[in-house]
Amino acid sequence: LIKIFSLLFIFICVKSKEDLWVYVLINSVGLFVANIIFWEPLFKRFGLKLIFFKLSNIKRYIIPNLIIMVPLIAVQFYTNMDSTIVGTIAGSIQLSYYDQSQKMARLILTIFTAISTVLMPRLVQIKKNRAEFNMVLKFSLDTTLILSLYFILVLVVNAIDFVPWFFGNSFKPMVFNMQLVSLIILFIGYGGVFANQFAVAKGLLKEFAIPYYFGAVFSVGMNFILVPRFGANGGTVVIVLTELLVCSLRMMLVRKYFHWGDLLQDEWKYLVGFIVSIAVGIFFNPAIGNAFITMVVRTIIVTFSFALVIFMTKPIIFKNFKILFKSNK
Repeated sequence: LIKIFSLLFIFICVKSKEDLWVYVLINSVGLFVANIIFWEPLFKRFGLKLIFFKLSNIKRYIIPNLIIMVPLIAVQFYTNMDSTIVGTIAGSIQLSYYDQSQKMARLILTIFTAISTVLMPRLVQIKKNRAEFNMVLKFSLDTTLILSLYFILVLVVNAIDFVPWFFGNSFKPMVFNMQLVSLIILFIGYGGVFANQFAVAKGLLKEFAIPYYFGAVFSVGMNFILVPRFGANGGTVVIVLTELLVCSLRMMLVRKYFHWGDLLQDEWKYLVGFIVSIAVGIFFNPAIGNAFITMVVRTIIVTFSFALVIFMTKPIIFKNFKILFKSNK
């Protein structure tokens, strides 16, 4: 609700570049309110004990929190520093292609943040029940993969129309960047299941932290190599490879905790649906004349194609959904 209201206030109140301070204020107040509302029920439950601190709690609470916090600082090197490097080396035009192409992908990723926020407490609660834990994790992994592939599909097939329609004709060279960078939806979303929903839920804080450090070092180094030669395209390749590396490390570091045959069961069916739908979307080019209507029609067609393949192959996610739905009831 807070995100929706923040977005509405931005559209209502921000009218020109002079309203930058209004934009910053809306985002800041939104974040503040979103965090502060959680303190009210905490105070109601714990009272003033919440603000008193015992030295004996350092090891129990503070150190684990630092282990989680420090790698999140490292993340800034490849989510913010990369833009600085591209802008400094390749110039402002290339920076705009690089930076703006990520906006839609980053916006979509908030969906997966919400999934993790909902499921992590559930996984912590049931972590001693191995069968139920694995089922919930498998369901989360499949849901994340399906949503990731679907959003990548929609962005890839519509980018050629969306970029000039939304950003203007001067941004047409950005089409490739938007199509390629859409892959981070898959890598960040899929890797986030192993990080936020498994590693944190299980208390595997080192396994959670290590991939961030490797990602930071890899991103900064590769940007200095590829950006001078390829500009925004080089930066886009680096961010995709960085997220692929981080995702791969997440899976590798927790591999001993899973039976991968069960965890990855049926995931090839979603990939087949994705490939078939990409082909349909690329070859389908309706001569409607209106970019927005064209994108709507194309999205409906690829959505139907993607859903049809998944339903025809009958993956295990449908069975798991019924079991989890009955258990929740």
